[in-house]
Amino acid sequence: MSQELLQPWYPGANFTVPFLGSISSEPTTLQNYLEDVAVSLAMAVFAFSSLANVINITVFLKLGFKSTSNVSFFALAVADLLVGIMFTACLVNMHSVLQKPWTAAKKFVSLHFLPTVEALSAFGSWVTTIITWERLCCVAFPFTGDSNSSSSSSSSCCSGSKSSWVVMVAVAAATIVVVVVVVVVV
Repeated sequence: MSQELLQPWYPGANFTVPFLGSISSEPTTLQNYLEDVAVSLAMAVFAFSSLANVINITVFLKLGFKSTSNVSFFALAVADLLVGIMFTACLVNMHSVLQKPWTAAKKFVSLHFLPTVEALSAFGSWVTTIITWERLCCVAFPFTGDSNSSSSSSSSCCSGSKSSWVVMVAVAAATIVVVVVVVVVV
């Protein structure tokens, strides 16, 4: 490989791009400032979302798991909390690692953190889909539901069926399997 092709990948390399002139890969002061602001904002969002999700988890634990809505919202709060933790860890780690050439730390972040964040995000999306489906059923079919319930028909419909629990457990298991396979194999 020629030296010109390798230069853009190493910090401190100066190279020339046709029609653009000389470009230095040294980070500028503005770039450093913007990266610091982005990491600071991410930490603030993480702190607020973590507090809100811990409050949600506590509330749904105290309410109990009598309905699938409680289970769904509890699972969504847990997934959001885990996504926030993993994404912030990934962002902070990438902020310090990106300044260096390709290292084992950069490989670890890109191959282990990012698939985990994506899998947790996918799980949160599936939980949101299940919640939406339950709400649709409650609105579209308000007088159908569990006949064993002692409450009124409309509230028994909104208590959900056991099938959504099965779907949620299956999606959670599939998500965990994907994360384990990606982390172990790669």
